[in-house]
Amino acid sequence: MTTPIRDQSEAFSTGTGMRPGPGSSFAVYSRRNTPPLPGPAGPLTFLVEIHGDPIFDHPLWIEHAAVPSLRVEVRCTYDQRGVMSWHPAGGPHDTVYGFMTLLVRYISGFERHLRGKPMRWFGIPAGFGGAVSDKEALVYPNAMRLLNHPDDRLRSGKRGPFFAEGLRRNLAWSREFFPDLAATLKGRNLPDPIAWILTTENGLGDDFEGHFGEPDTGWVREALADPRAVDPAHLIDGARTFAQFMRDARTLTGGPVPEYRHQVPLGIPPGRSPLNDESSERYRGAIRLCWDYSRELAFNQPARAAFLRDPMTNPRTLPCGEYQAACDSPWAPVRVRPLTLQHQMGGIFHTDLQMPDWYGGLPNQRPDDALTLGELGWETKANWHRALEQFAPEKMRSARSDPNPARVDRAAAVEAQKLVLEAHARSAPHAPLVPFVTHTTNVPVDDMVSYLRHTRSIGGWGCCIFMPQPTRESHEYWAQVIPRVNA
Repeated sequence: MTTPIRDQSEAFSTGTGMRPGPGSSFAVYSRRNTPPLPGPAGPLTFLVEIHGDPIFDHPLWIEHAAVPSLRVEVRCTYDQRGVMSWHPAGGPHDTVYGFMTLLVRYISGFERHLRGKPMRWFGIPAGFGGAVSDKEALVYPNAMRLLNHPDDRLRSGKRGPFFAEGLRRNLAWSREFFPDLAATLKGRNLPDPIAWILTTENGLGDDFEGHFGEPDTGWVREALADPRAVDPAHLIDGARTFAQFMRDARTLTGGPVPEYRHQVPLGIPPGRSPLNDESSERYRGAIRLCWDYSRELAFNQPARAAFLRDPMTNPRTLPCGEYQAACDSPWAPVRVRPLTLQHQMGGIFHTDLQMPDWYGGLPNQRPDDALTLGELGWETKANWHRALEQFAPEKMRSARSDPNPARVDRAAAVEAQKLVLEAHARSAPHAPLVPFVTHTTNVPVDDMVSYLRHTRSIGGWGCCIFMPQPTRESHEYWAQVIPRVNA
């Protein structure tokens, strides 16, 4: 049995004087003590990451109460109309100005149509902590890597699981930005955001080179030899150093993690091969923990503190989340490929909201059916169907009840994604689901409704819609979805 997660509420020490937010609770769970799925929630909150002005008088906002984003690019400046230019922002004050001018523009657009209702909005400081190039960082002072900052890299120049300098710089920015914006909104009697969402995609990305070559020249070995790997000032999750995490990590069956295999039939790099699942999952799990914990310290905690209007009635304050950031655990591993199970986060998740994405289809589906001839773990449609028949026979039997092959494929995709949602929800019951979704990949309305109804049935707080072009067609799509999900 995998060692249970201990109560770590007193174990966090960061050197910053900051502690986990109210969303960070750790119960004692294990594969034998699996938490139940959260119960059904009330109506979902539909957040809309919108690029451009909405159609202000559309029923999507007026009747169905969707919540538009104010998406302000932190690298850039904005004029008094809330229009962005690529002139570099000089600091947090320019981002505050961008939010204020854009908010005033939206309020002006909505005021004739909301009929006295206050406008709701949520904030996206686009690019915060993002993976900017070293050249961009020189041009744009607000552009600062949170993970993989140049000063945090290993001696060879490779990335590692350390983020002290990225944290220092981004935390200083947040400690200026959030109080300034909160005070400005309050001083002008304008509404606070209902949430803060990051869309930076600053996680581990496509990194499968923690181990590489014979002999192994990947970054993991170098990171373990780095003094920071055992230094309590460089914890990856608030409780453990990188060396402690790597030493304690186990497979799902509780055994030692297999050694990396460089010689595999398929896999570029070889760490991507399903034969290296557990080897790659160990270091990728470590980076997911770094991503979550660095976000908690550099972004979530300053945001919560600045917008804590009434701690007696609203101790949690507004929630924070990030695109694709969600939890996994050995008691509820997340099936991201037919035979690949994410589990090394161990149920540790500081961020308030879990935001897995579904943009249609099976998880990480690859169109190349030639991969089916290799290991069964590759994420082809045929392999996914085999896996669902083995691990979720009832869901697959339900999908196959339709005589139309195309609808079978659609149903299988929805059921596979529901399993992903359930695993995230069980892994961190304290952090409700708010999946990222979009209409741009032609997901049928019925499929989207089914997926989001399931989100609601397992305690979801909402969803975040990616709307890159605010056309009338995109507004109409979601105006059909929302009332059916929240009925």
